[in-house]
Amino acid sequence: MTKKLRENIFERDNYTCQWCGKNGIDENMLLPAHIRTACLCGDDRESNLITLCRYCYNHVPNKEIMRKFETTENKRVFNELYQQRVAGYGDYVNYIKSVFSSNGLTGTRPQIDRFVKNYLPAEDDLNGFKAELEKNPKSARDIMTKCTIRKITYTEYINQTEPS
Repeated sequence: MTKKLRENIFERDNYTCQWCGKNGIDENMLLPAHIRTACLCGDDRESNLITLCRYCYNHVPNKEIMRKFETTENKRVFNELYQQRVAGYGDYVNYIKSVFSSNGLTGTRPQIDRFVKNYLPAEDDLNGFKAELEKNPKSARDIMTKCTIRKITYTEYINQTEPS
């Protein structure tokens, strides 16, 4: 978040905590807070930010902030983004699980979720791994094992294994 955006939020909210109403607080005691957090597709648009004092920032649950301050428009936009992300991710994890099981590999949904989160974090990683699975499904276990042991992403693994 830029310093300018932070200042705009404080000015818009009259340097007042939007939860408890304290105002006239030293600017160092105020924080810009997301109404909808990044894990739910929230971003840094002004309509998704409010001013909170440090106490409220640290003690008020995000769910309560979202319930009280989220606008109908932001809710619609962010829910659409969230549904797209979840639908695509769920389809992908189910695809990996089906490829694994059809090749005699077992993995629970949490194990596959963990693998995808840790070792296929970027779209390039996902697409590359998917292409590898389609081309040579039996290599899936080997790639998963090597990525896990080396604690590297799929793209890093490929870059290390390609001849120079």
